[in-house]
Amino acid sequence: AQIGPRCGDYAYGNIEDLFNLPDLDFTKGRLCELIKAIEKLKLDGEKVCVNITGPITILNNLIDPSRIFKAWRKNPDIMAAIIEKIRLQLLIYIEKVIEAGADIIAFEDPVGGFNILGPKYFETQGKNFSYPFVVDAMKLIDRKAVLHICPKTTLQLISLELAEWNEVELKEVMTYEEAYLRLKNEVSLVGNICIHNRNIPLKSKKLRILNLV
Repeated sequence: AQIGPRCGDYAYGNIEDLFNLPDLDFTKGRLCELIKAIEKLKLDGEKVCVNITGPITILNNLIDPSRIFKAWRKNPDIMAAIIEKIRLQLLIYIEKVIEAGADIIAFEDPVGGFNILGPKYFETQGKNFSYPFVVDAMKLIDRKAVLHICPKTTLQLISLELAEWNEVELKEVMTYEEAYLRLKNEVSLVGNICIHNRNIPLKSKKLRILNLV
């Protein structure tokens, strides 16, 4: 099976070291090339989807996850500060790719699912990260793109009563991706289907969307 890149050894040994995470630099390296690629694709008339990875998955690749949960138990303020730093950096990332012309922002945090975090930290993460992150991301996007969140994050917001479902009627059968791109000026937030299944046809002629509460 094809898989994406995987990290080797952990870059950090102590949770406090994560305060030294560098800010994102869009003037050089991969991030600079990413912006150039988006701009070129847009000039070629392509639709561009940019994937954003959430904080728990990022941290899981930087430090032993057992240290993450230990810090959450013993030093919750430290964890909150580190996650907040990542949240702000991700918002800058979104702002830059939107300026470059991205049509879809796809957010996922697979390690931050209920089955891994458990009920306590799933709720904590939903209230302290996911909800304020989505609120601020939508302000930045401002109808210039569609924010697609992973169904795991959707479940988190729905279960915490921070979001609710709504439906938009479609004039014809179209794929999930076609629907939310065509309705970009009306639809801001979706997330009931995995982004990898975006070519599934919506035979019901209805697009489920999320409204924050």
